[in-house]
Amino acid sequence: MHVTSEKTFCFGKFTLDLRRGCLRAGDREVELRPKSFDVLRYLVENAGRLVAKDEIIEAVWPNVTVTDESLTRCVSDIRLALEDADQRLIKTMTRRGYLFTAPVSSGADRVSGENAAPTITRDGVVPPGTPSGARFSLVVLPFVNLSGDPAQDHLSDAITDGLTAYLSRIRDAFVIARGIAMTYKGRAIDVRQIGRELGVRYVLEGSAQHSGSRVRVSAQLIDVDTGAHLWLSALTPITLTYCRRRTML
Repeated sequence: MHVTSEKTFCFGKFTLDLRRGCLRAGDREVELRPKSFDVLRYLVENAGRLVAKDEIIEAVWPNVTVTDESLTRCVSDIRLALEDADQRLIKTMTRRGYLFTAPVSSGADRVSGENAAPTITRDGVVPPGTPSGARFSLVVLPFVNLSGDPAQDHLSDAITDGLTAYLSRIRDAFVIARGIAMTYKGRAIDVRQIGRELGVRYVLEGSAQHSGSRVRVSAQLIDVDTGAHLWLSALTPITLTYCRRRTML
């Protein structure tokens, strides 16, 4: 895997410089073996997405037969270099692969100040009490279907997908991918635990209640550090227009 991109990626105190092929912590260069560097690069470039072991092996060792042990050793090297013994940056998803959970920005978009990036409420305003420089990192949990009809799950899932796509367009935002968020569907887990597992600051959760041709949607934004509800919204019921092949909001 040849390093040809001139990009740099920044996360926490670290900078991954693809042009020079090095990892830096501030002005200090952190030593990494070439294959460990390539594994880190692949994880960073796919931050927020669960990456299967086979996918990483194919990307880093193309046309070469290697065992999982080679990948495990590289990940161990990376965690040592990133001081990530508690898996705050790289999570091992048992029997599935690895997830790079730290918010990542490109070097060109790096804002002066550690972790400087926007946070947002439903009105585009920084939540009260949010420390300046705190990143907007968030997961949209699968919205709960309150209609009692499992056939209406598709509507709740569509709302979840739409919010995830919309929020991910915010510059420098770190929004957990839909596929990972959907693994929490139907599971009763404390939002603080979710924040620790995914490395996000906020959780957006909600519900949709379908009745006839109308649906009522409620949502709340939660700070995972404190468990505080930053805002709660109950939207006016929306009338749905049904077509033979699709449903339109």
